[in-house]
Amino acid sequence: MSLQRRLEHLLLWHKFAILSVVGVIVAAIPASLYLQETGKALDALELEAQARTPVATILDTIQTTQQHRGLAALVIGGVAEAVPKREKKQVEVDANYAAMSAIVAGLHAPRIDQAWADAKRDWEALRGRVVAGTITVPQSYEGHTALVPKLVLTVNHASGAGYYAMAGQGFDPNFTFAWPTARIGVMDGDAAVQAVHGPELERYKSSSEPVPPELESRIGQTREDYERWLDARFAAARGHVDAIIDPLETRRVLEFALEAATAGRHREHLPVELLR
Repeated sequence: MSLQRRLEHLLLWHKFAILSVVGVIVAAIPASLYLQETGKALDALELEAQARTPVATILDTIQTTQQHRGLAALVIGGVAEAVPKREKKQVEVDANYAAMSAIVAGLHAPRIDQAWADAKRDWEALRGRVVAGTITVPQSYEGHTALVPKLVLTVNHASGAGYYAMAGQGFDPNFTFAWPTARIGVMDGDAAVQAVHGPELERYKSSSEPVPPELESRIGQTREDYERWLDARFAAARGHVDAIIDPLETRRVLEFALEAATAGRHREHLPVELLR
């Protein structure tokens, strides 16, 4: 007997029962996928919530350490009014280092333990030299700066003041990397047009005169040139970034760079494999 004949001989409630089962199966597939994605989103939110306190502590440690750098320079330079401020800031830095030590201990990661122990030891030695007055302003500045490695990864756009604000080359970062999507340069095309041709455009605008074709051509060429110069490959070819990296390799590259930067504070301990 064919399937169609069998269905014709089913009672009405049998047919509805079959349709109900089919409906449940059809609905279960997207519902299951939805629940899986919801579970992933909840897991991500939970991880983000767990990371907030450690990240905030890390940022506070970096901020107070660099604030101490400025106050230490004033004290070493003979500004008596800065002495109590530096002492108060030192207490803040010590508290942040203690909080970081507790966080690192909870990670149970020997390599991170060692890296943090080195950083903490450097801070304590630097703090002692500042208190004793056995350090110069340049030495203090260099020591404070070395405590916080600067790794730059440009994912999208970095130009003008924004480039420098994010530890551009003028701030001597340890490493600068870029994704292929990065756009790095002095300014983008529109900003360049305003910088180069702004006065001329404003003059024609105020007099209600049309912009001459020759100026339009120069504007187009300026915009095209600056947009082309923003290409990450152009920046890498001229040394504005150390390397363009595969986004999938980001974690590995940053881990390598961070290890090299922290080891670089003690060059006698720099692992040979980092130099290959």
